[in-house]
Amino acid sequence: MTGNAIHTSAFVKRLFGFTLICLMLFCTEACIDNEALRGRLTLNLTDAPADASTISEVNIAIRGVEVLRKGSETWQVIKSFEEPKTINILDFTNGKTYNLTEQYLTPGEYDGLRLELNLANVDNGLTVFPQSNLIFTNGTQEVLFVSSGNTSYVESRSGFKIETNQTTFLTLDFDVRKSLVIENGDYALDPTMRVVETGNCGTIDGQFRDFGDYPKSIVLAYTPGTYTSAEATNIFANAISSTKVNANVSGRFTLAFLEQGNYELIFVALNNDGSVKSILGKLNNVPVTAEETISV
Repeated sequence: MTGNAIHTSAFVKRLFGFTLICLMLFCTEACIDNEALRGRLTLNLTDAPADASTISEVNIAIRGVEVLRKGSETWQVIKSFEEPKTINILDFTNGKTYNLTEQYLTPGEYDGLRLELNLANVDNGLTVFPQSNLIFTNGTQEVLFVSSGNTSYVESRSGFKIETNQTTFLTLDFDVRKSLVIENGDYALDPTMRVVETGNCGTIDGQFRDFGDYPKSIVLAYTPGTYTSAEATNIFANAISSTKVNANVSGRFTLAFLEQGNYELIFVALNNDGSVKSILGKLNNVPVTAEETISV
């Protein structure tokens, strides 16, 4: 090999190496700039307990997460799980949360957020895997289908905002108490979800002193004026949130992730199957302040 050929080969190698380094630096800087121009969304999942004391697990299989930009009619997938993620959401009650995902999004206003669940429709009788299901205290299981006429999505049209180089924390309250319905003698899912900005929420921590007389009881939080006696026959549909009274811990209860404002608390005794036994009482004008806990 001649001297010129050797020098040419060495020059080409150095040029290739220099070009590769430049490309790597450009890619790194571009990725950093891209993230710096976007905002971060952190999604946590929580739940309100099921009313029926015979249910020990509510396993929900989630396929993905989607958002809706303001002014758009197309939902955007921001997280698609390789395998549906199955979560026993009863593990995340009383202020406990499950970190579902963290994603970078384009800054701006958003009009909605929804979860795609791995559920078959009760109308076709098919099953999917892994299938969402219920597990009862006696060890038996029951497959959960989407209730008749519904889709496998659970969505909220509560708006939120993503800001450049900032993190938005949202909590998704998957309300099992409202979502579980009975169709033709079997449980089905009519999914209900409440989405709140975590930093705008506070907590009510209380004690129901008559828990000894009513070992199976719940507490429901309402915005003032939205509770009527008819609620008892309609799964307390207007309740913002609910929780069980813990008869094993002196009747303590926790209502978490309530947006700042005033609330009315309704105390209800239940039968074992979750049906209403009696309305026990009402507590008015309970103030909730963001990022604080009030004791009642």
